[in-house]
Amino acid sequence: MPAARPARAIVLVAAGLLVAIAVWLFGLWYFSPWVAHNDFAILRLRLERVLDGDPGLVGAYSRLDVFHPGPALEWLFAVPYWASGRRAAALPATALVLNLAWVALALTIAWRRRSAWIGSVTAAGLAVLLIALRDQLDSPWNPHLAVLPLFVATAATVLVLDGSRRAWIVAVGAASFAAQLHASAALVAGALFVAVVVGEWRADDGRRWWRSFALGAVLWIGPIVDLFHGTDANLVRIVTSDGGDRLGLLDGWGALARILWLPSILDGAAADPTASLLSGFGLWWLLGVAAVVVVGVVRCVGPMRHVAAVAAAGLAAASVSVVAFFEPPYAYLFAPLQSSAAFAFVAAVAVVVRLTTGRSMLPERVGTIAVGVAAVACVVSVAATSRHDHESAARREMAIDRAVGDHLEEHPGWREVDVVGLDLVAANPVAEVAELLVRRGRVPRSNDPTLDLDPLAPGVPVYVVAMGAGLDCLLDAGADPLTEGRVPSVDAPVAVFAFDVDRVGLLTACAPEFADIEL
Repeated sequence: MPAARPARAIVLVAAGLLVAIAVWLFGLWYFSPWVAHNDFAILRLRLERVLDGDPGLVGAYSRLDVFHPGPALEWLFAVPYWASGRRAAALPATALVLNLAWVALALTIAWRRRSAWIGSVTAAGLAVLLIALRDQLDSPWNPHLAVLPLFVATAATVLVLDGSRRAWIVAVGAASFAAQLHASAALVAGALFVAVVVGEWRADDGRRWWRSFALGAVLWIGPIVDLFHGTDANLVRIVTSDGGDRLGLLDGWGALARILWLPSILDGAAADPTASLLSGFGLWWLLGVAAVVVVGVVRCVGPMRHVAAVAAAGLAAASVSVVAFFEPPYAYLFAPLQSSAAFAFVAAVAVVVRLTTGRSMLPERVGTIAVGVAAVACVVSVAATSRHDHESAARREMAIDRAVGDHLEEHPGWREVDVVGLDLVAANPVAEVAELLVRRGRVPRSNDPTLDLDPLAPGVPVYVVAMGAGLDCLLDAGADPLTEGRVPSVDAPVAVFAFDVDRVGLLTACAPEFADIEL
């Protein structure tokens, strides 16, 4: 019998890989109309650089003038992107497969539970998050991609505290992935890592706690190497960053209370890049949930105490994360923290049920029903994914690839090209032009820090992406756009222009900020 278990595990892993490949191939076809726009274009640009030999030691550039903690997203997406022939559709297809893998891990934790309490809380929390994500399971945006791995890390940490000998691998791996993707997940991931080490220490008298550190060192090899840059290292800059006014205690707790409010999770606010969480929401709800999970740590025994302890740790770390964050507190910045919020909310309900009913054991059928609900929520979420979106449709109509690509064929001498943006709002087609240049073997330069490119160079041609007053000025000056379109989110026109060295004066005339830059 013991020999049969490894063989069965190998069969299950092989079957899972075949299913993942099949879903990914289907995704390449299904998402074929999708266009990499805005932050997705930045991701595609980074993938092009990885495949061209630049491994990248840190994540993508963030609005806080630092990079996200690690390159896990780029490293994981690079091979599928290459295998697809560098198609844009590989991004949502890979995101869908990855998120389904996290869902499968969470359902496995819930189904092969060490107790019905752990299984029920895991399955119910997963169902809440799947409803919250809705049609975002295919989103390759790093705040969205960090949600499910952080939840899986939370559930796996409970198993470690409950005596599991293998769950530490899942806990450390999922927490590391989430933390590298988005800075808002880092403190929660760190708290879970500490809990895993404590659980290992207690389980085998401290003989194996070093395993988690070893795995963490392997997974964080990029940022660790980057630390040799000293004070310029990205992790150092994140810790010492002064990105503006912080939310502070009351505003931070108010935002966390909004995140923790179940209707707020379910309405999918974290999918909206412009939604704000500061709405004067009462702190009583946050304090009530926190009080319940703390009571659970004190009064409950066995698996339910471990659930409450992990919920309390995640809630405390999420609280520090929000309080220390910078304004404005857009909802998407805290999307990963939905994992801690959902787990804490469900754990609080479970603590109340446990203490009021006096049951130390939960009927197995309750856990089975919870797993079934989570599975149904997953099916509904997958069915809700769409191969179209407003931004992709607008970019497809604008046809930047075709217009700029044709222009490049007419100008083979344009080897190095500056790419700049004028008055851009709620859009970043500059990234789309830059990644097209890389795919065509050209060398783009830009003053846009999010692209992480070399600075503008004098004496080279320029592609200009313009909106607002900058666009009006260029049109009034007689400049002909290569292509025009509209940005759906603000219902405003946008256009791409090409200027050779002799016509750069048009740009500086319409954009005084470039007057002091030698173009």
